[in-house]
Amino acid sequence: MAHFARVNTSNIVVRVDAVDNSVMLDENGVEQESLGIAHQNSIYGDISPDRWIQTSYNTDGGKYYNQDGTEGDQSKALRKNYAAVDSTYDEAKDAFIKPKPFDSWVLNDVSCSWEAPITIPPENQLINKELHWDEVNQRWVAKDTTNDVNYNWNSTTLSWEEVI
Repeated sequence: MAHFARVNTSNIVVRVDAVDNSVMLDENGVEQESLGIAHQNSIYGDISPDRWIQTSYNTDGGKYYNQDGTEGDQSKALRKNYAAVDSTYDEAKDAFIKPKPFDSWVLNDVSCSWEAPITIPPENQLINKELHWDEVNQRWVAKDTTNDVNYNWNSTTLSWEEVI
């Protein structure tokens, strides 16, 4: 399935539709975004000044992922991130950008993803942890799902400290 985002004049995504890939194939069997847009216009009519822009469900942080979550053919990466309702389309970057989750987070210009001011703990530190960002204290916090113990991430020692 292909996906198309309806983007308003403020570059905000207001809708995302799935489109069968077959409607996007030209006479040579090559997918063309313009055919997907024409298909959307045949359903909804003229939506101007809004517009349709193709997005990829399998693209996140500028990388394309296979259905099993492994990195796939990077030539298929499209517009940095999957367009979700309320995300923004940045024409200069040709990217969809999710809403900013916290005031302290900054946009990574390469991945077009928001990043916390403190690097997220590594995967091997997240086993059995429910991770959350604490905006007030500017740190990662977690709850151990096996024993309900709360932890704060120490970004200096790169370890969890139990909240007492």
